[in-house]
Amino acid sequence: MNPSFDSLENKIPSIVVEIAVAILILGGIMGSIWLYSGQPFPGSPPLVVIESGSMMHENEPFGRLGTIDPGDIVLAKAVHQKEDVITHGGKFGGARFVGSDGYKTYGDYGDVIIYKPMGRTDVLPIIHRAMCWVEYDENTGTYSVQEYGIKNATSVTIPELDLYGYQPDHSGFITKGDNNELPDQHPNARICEEPVKLEWVIGKAQGELPWFG
Repeated sequence: MNPSFDSLENKIPSIVVEIAVAILILGGIMGSIWLYSGQPFPGSPPLVVIESGSMMHENEPFGRLGTIDPGDIVLAKAVHQKEDVITHGGKFGGARFVGSDGYKTYGDYGDVIIYKPMGRTDVLPIIHRAMCWVEYDENTGTYSVQEYGIKNATSVTIPELDLYGYQPDHSGFITKGDNNELPDQHPNARICEEPVKLEWVIGKAQGELPWFG
């Protein structure tokens, strides 16, 4: 019998074991990530690859930890209620009022959420910062935005977000890319005309693996 063939036969079992161990380790890591994220299995993957530069910061170098750049991977932590998301906010509420120094993620105040624009599943999800929550009262047809001191108004006007006379037909988050001039809900943004409903939210971004995507 060929000695080299004998050597190959002896190596095959060890190779199989090594592959099996690697698969188990990888499966354990992914299982732990999925469990921590709270995402439904196998419905929503817990990791999201960043594909655009809408969350980049001009004053930060590309690839810097703590900011979101194209190619980064972030964890999508499940969101079950609007209180799970801390909004950027304004003068009357939001992340600036959390603790003594405020609450920041990825270089600015508030949480960053991953959502399906207009609830669509045939387009890529958007990952932008939650700026505020618009509460719409169907009984009175009025709007309240606690972060900007708006209460029982017939429309939403927030000059800081370039929104004037905004009249959506449901409650939801106003969102914006850190590197974008307009919020997603602005008609000229052409991203998501309506406030982001809670059921459209895949999760809020946590952590970061730079360049892995």
